[in-house]
Amino acid sequence: MQTASALALFRHQPFAVLWGAQTFSGLGDGIFRVAQVALLLELTGSAAALSGLLLVAVLPGIALALVGGALADRVDRRRLLVGANTVRGLLMAAFAGLALADAVQLWHLYALALLYGGVSALANPAFDALLPALVPRERLQEAQALFLLGDNVAAILGPALGGVLLVVAGAGGAAAANALSFGVLVAGLLSLRVGASPAQEGPRPSMWADIGSGLRYARTQPALLSLLALFAVINLSGATMAVALPLLVTGTLGQPAAAYGLYLTAMNVGIFGGVALLGTLRVRRRGLAILGSLFAAGLVGYLPLALSREVWMGLVAVLLIDGLAMVSNVLYPAWVGTQVPDEYRGRVFGLTSLVSYSLVPVGFAVAGAAAGTLGPPGALLGAGFLLMTVAGLGLLVPALRRLE
Repeated sequence: MQTASALALFRHQPFAVLWGAQTFSGLGDGIFRVAQVALLLELTGSAAALSGLLLVAVLPGIALALVGGALADRVDRRRLLVGANTVRGLLMAAFAGLALADAVQLWHLYALALLYGGVSALANPAFDALLPALVPRERLQEAQALFLLGDNVAAILGPALGGVLLVVAGAGGAAAANALSFGVLVAGLLSLRVGASPAQEGPRPSMWADIGSGLRYARTQPALLSLLALFAVINLSGATMAVALPLLVTGTLGQPAAAYGLYLTAMNVGIFGGVALLGTLRVRRRGLAILGSLFAAGLVGYLPLALSREVWMGLVAVLLIDGLAMVSNVLYPAWVGTQVPDEYRGRVFGLTSLVSYSLVPVGFAVAGAAAGTLGPPGALLGAGFLLMTVAGLGLLVPALRRLE
């Protein structure tokens, strides 16, 4: 598949509208992220308070991911996304008012993170399940790659714009810009005429019955269960990276804290390159590609990073790690969109979110203990060997080897 062919998706109006609106909303999130951290540090100056804020943002995902997946299979997905993003925009507008009035308190930040995280957990499975209704099934891999490309652009430009806006208009201006971005996303969603969930005949089962039937469906799909297990390992390795990398840069390598920004930039470059490549290639043996990317991430990413004593070597390693991570990030949702029946798709994405959310606090705890006991290089070596081992074991699973 050529790049020009992937970009041809932008000639399909529903896809182009949603891509543009989602990317603009991502810019708003990036802008606000800078203001959020700045406000918290101004109020407390505490790293523990920042960790607590991140944990509060994750907890609703653990509690509501399965509910969000069931909702995505029960109601019109477009309307669900319109409602959820309207609520998020109103929350952000209210917070902008507090910030502009210089009335923000610590509990406001925590309450916003909790409510925002809860609404996001309810809406995210619907967004993932909506995409197959916008593009032909055979173009889903390219569509997923383009959405991730938009997210990457927003992740790079958003914080930079946030830093400028924070100086010019303060935290209130940054929050107002994010609220405006949700307005753009809602307008884009309202313009779509797709997304209704499959019609159900007869009495509608309860929410809990829907969740139960979704879990029973997942239990009958060996490939899906195997992929979820792989993602659990990926999340543990990613948590190790998040904890150990800054310690490696500032402690083991003796670099200033500002050097850590170079590693984050290299990660974004890797993500950009990975999704750009996956947008041009047609991957048929998806299971083998995912397993191969995990093994390669351990071998040419985590291990060289752990052993690096020069900054350039570490930068190349994190670039490769994040670039290879895009293989599963693109191929998995494309596989769900083509292979999972539409009536179960939201619940499958909800279960995927639950796996991702629930292991974040566990991963941070394990990574912190490993970094404290083995040191940052030892923790990263362990993460690399874990990825390589799990990828090797995955080859023993017929459902993964045959995954198309």
